[in-house]
Amino acid sequence: MITLQGFRTALRPPGPDGGLRALARSLHPALNATLRRMATPGPRDADLLSVIIPMHNVAPYLDRCLRSIISQTYRRLEIILVDDGSTDATAAIAAGYARYDRRIRMLRQPHRGNGQARNTAIAAARGRFLTFADADDVVPSGAYAAMVQNLLRTGSDFCVGSYGRIRGSKRSPVRLADGLHARPRLGTTLAECPRILDDVFLWNKVFVRDFWDREVGRIPEGVRYEDQETTARAYLRAASFDVLTEGVYWWRIREDGSSLTQGKHRTEDLRDRLAVTRSVAALLHTEAPSSVLAHWYGRLLGVDLIPYIEQIPDAPDEYWQMLSSGVREYLAAGEEYLSGTDPQSRVLLHLTAGGHRDDVRRAVIDRINNGTASPLRFDAGRIFAQPLLLDAVNAPIGRELLEVMPEQLEMVAVLDAPLPATRETATVHGFAYLRNVDLRTTPLGLTIEVAVSGGVPRQEVPVRRFSNPQIDLLSGDRNCSYAASAFSVELGLPLPQELLLLQYRQQGHRAHQMCLPRFPWPQDRSRSRRPASKSQSPEAGRWGQRCCPPWPAASRPWG
Repeated sequence: MITLQGFRTALRPPGPDGGLRALARSLHPALNATLRRMATPGPRDADLLSVIIPMHNVAPYLDRCLRSIISQTYRRLEIILVDDGSTDATAAIAAGYARYDRRIRMLRQPHRGNGQARNTAIAAARGRFLTFADADDVVPSGAYAAMVQNLLRTGSDFCVGSYGRIRGSKRSPVRLADGLHARPRLGTTLAECPRILDDVFLWNKVFVRDFWDREVGRIPEGVRYEDQETTARAYLRAASFDVLTEGVYWWRIREDGSSLTQGKHRTEDLRDRLAVTRSVAALLHTEAPSSVLAHWYGRLLGVDLIPYIEQIPDAPDEYWQMLSSGVREYLAAGEEYLSGTDPQSRVLLHLTAGGHRDDVRRAVIDRINNGTASPLRFDAGRIFAQPLLLDAVNAPIGRELLEVMPEQLEMVAVLDAPLPATRETATVHGFAYLRNVDLRTTPLGLTIEVAVSGGVPRQEVPVRRFSNPQIDLLSGDRNCSYAASAFSVELGLPLPQELLLLQYRQQGHRAHQMCLPRFPWPQDRSRSRRPASKSQSPEAGRWGQRCCPPWPAASRPWG
């Protein structure tokens, strides 16, 4: 018989593989994790967190998911597994974990979908806090500790962390999540942070159970995308919630395309999406301030519905009729919020709502061939997009659909590491362009000013402009050239307190970006006046310092 003290000793043997270490590795993962918790007990007064995991035919992924849950550094867990009518080995794998970890409870029901499985588990949950996981995903080991401890500090109703994506064995960031979670927001509200409504998932959040019961309630059943209405209720009704920068979840994109979120070509998926959208719209029109409505409609029309329109070339008649009717409904309700969407999306929405199926088919194919960016042109003080797909459609497209607001101009600016020019100066090379403005047809005047600390007015510095074809390779833009955006400036030393203000002006419109040059060599010029080599530069491996971070997918105007 292995005693607790004996196991503690065995886990720290004198040799690299002595004692019971090899035996521990051969045990069932749940038994191994249980014994390790016994060997290093945690605090006994922690609040109980209920973790709800619905399961349906996830045998290939379940082991990895459950390993990540039982290995959480926050140990006071109640793990409720709901077998939703699986026909593979899912239930057997789950039972193996429940056998060796007393924190795990298994519930079984006929196959009725995620919504009912989650509601069944919520009714059985006893924790002060509540969270969710999907059975094919992975939770980082410190995720629950970070979220629970945050809620205990702030007293908010729930918190939401960032997430990444798993595809096969590769893990990658999600640009939307990175943008939403770029900085912490503690004790915030939806009115203060409308963009967080784009974070629609239940699995990267921890809720206070009392708040859930009082304000959120039952999850919609018998429908996909049930998270969206549920999270909208939480955002709208919370006295406050916390947005964390920490990554707390890895979301799996199945390579076989069997995830529920990978079925946008299916008519039943579209039907559920439109039904959920109708419920969320009704909720927001009743409870949300106008700023939240504006953001939600902008994302719905400019982002969420577009992948469904892109299915039209291969879609059956029923799919087309359903989509055309749905787009017509939401375009009529949200037309006043269209100005923030990208011009190609507006054209696709207009054609779909108008029933122009052949035009939509041709436009989507052109979009596949020529990309999603729309070149811009300036006309009498206004800005208009020129989507290439216009050449593929026959229906008239009103000019108002193509107008772009000045605040949507996006400046991309990159600085290379400074190089010494003289004892008193350094040369900074870089490039700066307005996305979707072709410099071959629309020359832009670039000015650069140096902002010095101490209240000294900014000083404009001479700019040398030149062409660098490599910029076009880096931009990835098929339709516009930015080669002529290269420049160099000579600046006085020292640099650390100096900011460069890069700005373009065109027909009364102004776009600008602040950048800080970085020295790749010691600041004390008396010690070394030799520039760092490429390999010595802290920017090595990168093509300069990007001053303008990429926009999240949901908020970038186009392209």
